[in-house]
Amino acid sequence: MSRPRTRWRSAGWMVACGVALMIGTAACATSHFDSLYDAGRYEDAVRVYRSDTTLHHQERALYRAGLMHALPGSPVYDPSLARTQLERLLTLYPKTGYRTEASRLISLLREVQRQREATSEARARVSRLSARVDTLYRRLARVEDDLDQRRAHLETLEALNERLQTDLRTREDSLRRLQTELRKLKAIDLRSAHDSTSSNRSRPR
Repeated sequence: MSRPRTRWRSAGWMVACGVALMIGTAACATSHFDSLYDAGRYEDAVRVYRSDTTLHHQERALYRAGLMHALPGSPVYDPSLARTQLERLLTLYPKTGYRTEASRLISLLREVQRQREATSEARARVSRLSARVDTLYRRLARVEDDLDQRRAHLETLEALNERLQTDLRTREDSLRRLQTELRKLKAIDLRSAHDSTSSNRSRPR
């Protein structure tokens, strides 16, 4: 009975050693970059990634670098850089276990880029239209100012015309009165001349 127990203990010890070895290997495989990534310290992780060029050839590091830059809420959000890292991953590791996720992310990032370009173009168009509308408003304002000035000038001319017409009517009335007076004076003069002629004829010679 003692031998089986010894064998069992030996097997258990070997399993324990294997587990310990796996834990130790996993611990060794976890880099400073991975620790920062797991802690959500993306800015620090990016600095480490950039300074350690060996990470640029590691499958998991490439994938995680792509993820950090792909997340919209990430402080290091950069869709273009995310695509670069993920495409490098697929180039270096065509059969990577991250292929499905990386390919899907690349497609999404391309769509994001397309939408961003479309949005940028739409904003540019809106900006151009707004500038054109502002120009038209300024022109309209100048036209309205000119119209107001012309309207004021027209009102002045109309008032002057009315005064001139009133003065003309006054002068015409005065002229008619003078003509009437002249006709009266002429008629009186003619009567006087007629009376004088008649008087001279009636006197004896």
